[in-house]
Amino acid sequence: MSITIKELAKRLDVSPGTVSKAFNNRKDISEGLKTRILATAKELGYTPNPIARRLSLNRSQMVGVFILSRHDIQLQESMALQFLDGIADEASRYNYDILLFTVTRNTVKQSYMELCRQKKIGGAIFIGLTIDDPLIVELKETDIPIVAIDCDLKGRNTPLISSDNTYGIQLGLQYLIDMGHSNIGFLKACNASEVSNIRFKAYKDFLMQKGLYESQYVYEGDFSRESGYRIGKEIALRKPPLTAIFAACDWMAIGAMQALKELGIRVPEDISVVGFDNIVQGEWTEPALTTIGQDGIGMGRAAFRSIWNWWEQINTEQTVLLNPELIVRKSVGFCC
Repeated sequence: MSITIKELAKRLDVSPGTVSKAFNNRKDISEGLKTRILATAKELGYTPNPIARRLSLNRSQMVGVFILSRHDIQLQESMALQFLDGIADEASRYNYDILLFTVTRNTVKQSYMELCRQKKIGGAIFIGLTIDDPLIVELKETDIPIVAIDCDLKGRNTPLISSDNTYGIQLGLQYLIDMGHSNIGFLKACNASEVSNIRFKAYKDFLMQKGLYESQYVYEGDFSRESGYRIGKEIALRKPPLTAIFAACDWMAIGAMQALKELGIRVPEDISVVGFDNIVQGEWTEPALTTIGQDGIGMGRAAFRSIWNWWEQINTEQTVLLNPELIVRKSVGFCC
C-alpha cells in the first residue's frame, strides 16, 4: 500500500500542505525543496494523482452538493450559483466530479447522511442550510467531511466557509456615515439564516456604538426581490423619511429601488441604497448599486479544498472567512 501524504511529509520533516504545494507546482515553495519532495515521493511510491489515489483508497469519485434554499429563493436570485461555480472549478482541478442533490428543506424524505451513503459520497457541501433544519443534528457527528457555506455547524468534521459578514456590514455603514447619513434603515432577511442574523447583529451593534440605532428602522424580508419591493413601498410612505437603507442582500436592495422609483422617490437624491453580495445584476440597475462584494466563487473553491484537505489528512482551519470589499457605484449620495 502506498504511503499517505501525511507520512511522506513526516519523512521529509515538512507539512502536508508543503507536499501538496510541490505537486501542484505552486510558486510559494522553493525549487530545491520541490525537487527534494518529488524525488522522495518517487522513491517511496507516493501517488499524488487524484484518480489513482481515490481508486487505491476506494474513495468515491463525487462530492455531494446540497442547495437547500431553492424552494424559497430561486437560483437566479441566490448566491448559490457563484458558490457552485467555484466548487465545480476546484473539483475539476483535482479531477473530481460533483453530484447535485435535488432535495430541498421542503422535499427531503431521508436524512442528508442517508442520501450520501446511498450515493457513496465521501464528502458534501451544503448551501442554504438553516439553523432550524431538523436534520442538522446528524451533520454535526458525521464521519465524513461536511462543509457548510454560511452556517457554522460546530461539529467534528464540519468547517465553516463564509465571508467576514461583520466586517462587510461595518464597511457599508461607515461609508454611509461618512456620506452624512444617520437615519439608516436595514432590510433584514430570514431569521433562520445564520448569515442574515450575523449581518443584522453587526448593523445593530455598529449603530448602537454610534448612538444611531433605532428598532423602527429595521424591516423584515427574506432574501428575495419581492420582499425588498414590499419593504420599499413601506419605506416610501414613512414619516419622517429615512435617508439611507442597507439591505442584507442585493436582490432585496434591487426590489426596494424598484418600488421607490415607482412611487417617485429618487435614488440617491432622496434616499441612498446599499446592498450586500455584489451580484452582476447590481451593475445594471439605474442607478448602479453600491454594495458589499463577497467572493462567492472563492468561497466555493475553499469549500471543496476543505474536503480535499480532510481526505489528505492536511490540517485545515475550522473557520475560513474571506474578506468582503466595498463596491462604490451610484446609489449612494451625500446627505446634507
